[in-house]
Order: sequence, then C-alpha cells, then structure tokens
Amino acid sequence: MRPQAHIAASLVIWGCGNGRLAEAPVCALCGNLPDFDRNVAKALGVQRRDHHRWVSHSLVGWLPPSVLALRAARGTRHAPAVRRGVAAVWLHLLCDTYADGLAWLWPLDKEKIGLFMRNPELKDAGWKTPAPLSSHLGRVEAVLWAAAAVLALRRVAQAR
Repeated sequence: MRPQAHIAASLVIWGCGNGRLAEAPVCALCGNLPDFDRNVAKALGVQRRDHHRWVSHSLVGWLPPSVLALRAARGTRHAPAVRRGVAAVWLHLLCDTYADGLAWLWPLDKEKIGLFMRNPELKDAGWKTPAPLSSHLGRVEAVLWAAAAVLALRRVAQAR
C-alpha cells in the first residue's frame, strides 16, 4: 500500500485508543517503519529493492522486536503507547499482505503471500503511486482516511 494508507491506518489505531495527541505522529511513524528498508537498501547500494521480499516485511523481521518492545514496556506508563506502535507496525504488514503480498516466511521462502498481487504495470513509487477510487486499493485507502477522520473528530469532541 502507499505510505498515505499506512499513515491513515496508524491514525485509526491511535484514534481507537485513549493516548495523547502527541502519540499520533509516533503511531504514524511506527506504521511506516517496515518501509524504511528502502532507505537502508539504497544506502547499501542494493540495486534491486523489492522491499516486500526483505526481512523488514517478514515474520522474522518483526516478531522479535515486537515481543521485546512489549516486554520492555510492560507495567510502565508508556505500555499503551508501545502497544499502539506495535499494532501500527503489524497493521502495515497486514495492509501490504492485502495490497501486494509479503514474503512472510523470509528467509525460508521469498515468495509473496497475499490477497491481491499488484498489477505489474503499476510501478511502486511510494508517495507518487496512484490509487484512484476506481481501484480496490484506492477505495480501501479512502475508507482508512474516513475512519481516521471520524475517530479524530470523536477524540476532539471528547476533549471538550
């Protein structure tokens, strides 16, 4: 999915909780962590950067850090925020599984597992990737943004 969709999904997670407003950008950041592999690959000089087939989009890549983060935060005042951040990472992975598939079993298998495989003509250009409302991805992204907006408005109303 596009970064915009991952931000919307992360804001939905934040909006469902009772965290402070300052936690919203943290959720958005966590929801995009798996995609920072593009920057790492570029810095390492990797030519082929199919990031949905790397460790950063796999069970092996996120299960250990997730467990460690949740254990470290257990019993602290930051535990709810950490849980939302971890949930945002995993929602990113689920959204990508829906949109294009992931190599969940990396390094054992680099084949993608997913519901829809991206149309080969559609080049993944991050923020610039098209997602018109006529496409299933565009409609999913629109629903995520609508949900994020409704939850944000609800939070504002509750604060009054």
